[in-house]
Amino acid sequence: MHAGAIPPAAGRPPLPLNSSPIMDKIVRREFRGNWLLFWLLCLTGVGIPLALLYLLNGIVEIHTACDDAETAIEKIRARR
Repeated sequence: MHAGAIPPAAGRPPLPLNSSPIMDKIVRREFRGNWLLFWLLCLTGVGIPLALLYLLNGIVEIHTACDDAETAIEKIRARR
């Protein structure tokens, strides 16, 4: 193994530092709760803190690794 190389993993040959596969990462957040219940809680003064807790608990974070982030974002926007 030469200087400036990443050590091999699982029997693979070492990769030079300049050619390591770098993947883009997309992080999306989606609310998976009931919007009607959220807005009904927001209508009352007492329900606003409950609505915020409901909103925060209903958000799902989705991590996606991809080769090209720009094309992945275009596909996600076209789906909606």
